[in-house]
Amino acid sequence: MTDTSTHIPDAARLRTVWTGLLLAPAAWLTSLEVGYLLLRPDCVAGTLVRQHLVHAIFLLVALGGLLVAWRARRAERDFLSTLGVLVSASFVLVLVAQWIPTFLLHPCQ
Repeated sequence: MTDTSTHIPDAARLRTVWTGLLLAPAAWLTSLEVGYLLLRPDCVAGTLVRQHLVHAIFLLVALGGLLVAWRARRAERDFLSTLGVLVSASFVLVLVAQWIPTFLLHPCQ
C-alpha cells in the first residue's frame, strides 16, 4: 500500500493566513448578495430590520477575519499576512460604507 497523505509543515499557519485574507471579502460579497435578495420583501413589508441584521452579521464576520489576519501577522510578519490585514481592514470599511445608505433611504428607493 502507498501512503496518499501529504504532510505540509506549515499547514495550520497557511490556513490561518488565507482565512484572514479571504474571510472579509467573502463576507462583503455575501452581504451584498443577501442584501439584494431581501430588498424586495423589505420594500413590501416597509421595514429595514432584516437589512440591518444582514449588515451587522456580516460586519462581525469581516471583523473576525480582520482579527484572524491580525493574529497571523503578529505571529509571523510576512507579505501574505500583512496583505490579509490590509485587505480585511479595507473590506470592513467597505461594509460600513455599504451599511450607511440603509440608515438614510427607504427600502423602496
